[in-house]
Amino acid sequence: MLDTIFGLLLWIIVGGIPGFYASYAKGYNPWYGITAGAVLALIIGVAGVQTGLVAAQGSAVVIIFGLCAVAALLIPEGDYIRETATLQQRINFLAYILILPTAVIVLGVVIFPLVWNLVFSVRSIGVADLRDAELFDLSELTLDNFQSQLGVRLDPVPCVLDEDGACTLDEEGNIEYEDARRYYDDYRGWREVSGFNSGDQRYALGLRNREFYPMIFRTFMYTVASSVLAISLGLLAALVANDQFFGRNVFRGFLLFPYIAPVISVAFVWQVLLRQDGIVNEVFGSQLPFLNTNETFLGVSVPLIMVILFQAWRYFPFAFLFLLARIQAIPSDMYEAAQVDGATPSERLWYITLPQLRAVFGTLFLLRFIWTFNKFDDVFLLTGMNPDTKVIPVAIFEALFAENDVGKASSIAVIMALILAVVLLFYFRFVLVEED
Repeated sequence: MLDTIFGLLLWIIVGGIPGFYASYAKGYNPWYGITAGAVLALIIGVAGVQTGLVAAQGSAVVIIFGLCAVAALLIPEGDYIRETATLQQRINFLAYILILPTAVIVLGVVIFPLVWNLVFSVRSIGVADLRDAELFDLSELTLDNFQSQLGVRLDPVPCVLDEDGACTLDEEGNIEYEDARRYYDDYRGWREVSGFNSGDQRYALGLRNREFYPMIFRTFMYTVASSVLAISLGLLAALVANDQFFGRNVFRGFLLFPYIAPVISVAFVWQVLLRQDGIVNEVFGSQLPFLNTNETFLGVSVPLIMVILFQAWRYFPFAFLFLLARIQAIPSDMYEAAQVDGATPSERLWYITLPQLRAVFGTLFLLRFIWTFNKFDDVFLLTGMNPDTKVIPVAIFEALFAENDVGKASSIAVIMALILAVVLLFYFRFVLVEED
């Protein structure tokens, strides 16, 4: 039923839009054109296809648009737009004309896939089931996809009792508790990861996916670190490129190379540099496979550090362009007055340049955070599906193409979108800095 209603709405849109343009172009009331186009689309697109008079839905779309174009050429000019419509109505019609193409593109490219993703996230569906999947089939909705990732439970577990009914103690004198997995019949699929003791009871913290929350933390850490480092390098490059020196324009152009080079090419170069027999190991006299090792530095895996460095190197030119443009817009009088007052270069940087860049810093961090949080290709090309560099986009890819689980991949994508929505809400509410 819902699929039928959705199909009718699509045909109304397919006929109403060209009808609107055709009637407006000839000077008639556009609402009449929308009505006529919608009726024509329902007759040709629904009745025509169902009865076999029209071969396919694509042919119906072509016929509908063709008839609207012929009508726009043949019908006589009307006087509604020129004489009857008020000024406000004419402004409204013009606004609709300008935004309709963009609205249709957004509907088809953004909204429609988003609806599909939301529907798939509450279904148990695999790649092989996509061919026969119905968008509005609400008969098998489930939250298992979300629970399998976000599931958390806190259960009281009693102590192990001896023959006298007292809690048993281990060799160190600590109370022994029952195993939550054995004590609860419904603990299958859960893993106890932590807990706390309270007298003769232990509260066991169980997770459905013990890797999911560390992956979220890893994604946040990698995103923030690479964004901050990229902006910092961009600031340094902008300060250097802002000064007058021979070959400055060539230097500025050279700085853009990491950003404009194909990602697959630069990722391959980094793989060659960082492999066990690569140049980096030759320089340092080591044999560390930087992209595949289990080594850590300050508690962070070395492969993840390499990914962060790659992200910072590849995307600092983006920050460089923004910051350089804003630095060049700062009035030189401010620097001259500060220099006359005896301000040192570091003081001019701290009290003039950086305050003027606050709004740009905020915008850059927001953009870099969103793009890096969604980044898949850089991480995957460098390290593949290495568990130490597994971030949310890689988990989506793994669920979809390695496990063939569309529902799981869609649910992870929805969770990622919700996290970004919360971050954006926090940013616009508490962090946003507007230009003075």
